[in-house]
Amino acid sequence: MRKTSSTPLQTPTYLSLLLVLLSSLLTTQACKSEPKIDVKTLKVPPSTSASIARGKKLFSSLCVSCHGKEGKGDGPGARALYIKPTNLAAGAYRHGKTPGHLFKVITEGSPTTPLMAPWRHLPEKDRWALTHFVSSLPKKPSQPSNKPK
Repeated sequence: MRKTSSTPLQTPTYLSLLLVLLSSLLTTQACKSEPKIDVKTLKVPPSTSASIARGKKLFSSLCVSCHGKEGKGDGPGARALYIKPTNLAAGAYRHGKTPGHLFKVITEGSPTTPLMAPWRHLPEKDRWALTHFVSSLPKKPSQPSNKPK
């Protein structure tokens, strides 16, 4: 008799999720003394095709495991998380809609969940590239699934 399991996480997905969570814990501790970003006074650099392309490359390596290839919050690691990642393609961000707010969350992490790690250790140019890429995603409102349960 063959035992079946309910869709186990693939080992590479599990390992990448584990690395993201470990990175989150380490960078959270390292960044506690850093000054907070004031979105009102933040100077947002212009978005360019080069910064969006750089952001897409970074997103593919750093963010896809949770947010998915299209930013819908449906990455392979998302199903293992108790708080689901934000659907960035819906344009309804949890902590503000401006590029400044996105940059702040990328830099400082989410103020409401430890699962969105602070990425302050990335060069500022790369954090802005991620911000510009996420801002460039086509915004499609979230729609309920029509799949039977």
